[in-house]
Amino acid sequence: MASLESLRTTAALAKTQSGITV
Repeated sequence: MASLESLRTTAALAKTQSGITV
């Protein structure tokens, strides 16, 4: 399912951005 992969990628990106921001 592409949706699941997209969700995983988005979550990983958000986590990385959050880590950089904080």
